[in-house]
Amino acid sequence: MQIGRCRTVETLALFLQIQGDLSLPSSDVMLTDIRKKKEAIRNRYVKSTRHTIQVDFQPFMDEIAELCGCKPDLRKYCNLPCIHVYFMILPSSGLTLD
Repeated sequence: MQIGRCRTVETLALFLQIQGDLSLPSSDVMLTDIRKKKEAIRNRYVKSTRHTIQVDFQPFMDEIAELCGCKPDLRKYCNLPCIHVYFMILPSSGLTLD
């Protein structure tokens, strides 16, 4: 169920980047981040022939949302479904939850 939510936030980041509303970190910064995450995954999970999706939902969503400028303080909105909070405060929407 959560993989769809992750894809939705990734798609948001893609479209914001295409529109020019999202500046990505430099290639060096991104590659360093990828190497660190791959190493952490190798240390955390056993090697398997099965395909598994290995991402912690909340930190992943926060990382992408922070890039997009819509990372909410979820403690304020704990009664709302998580994915909706991220989209309610998109910079381009003009809405804020403050």
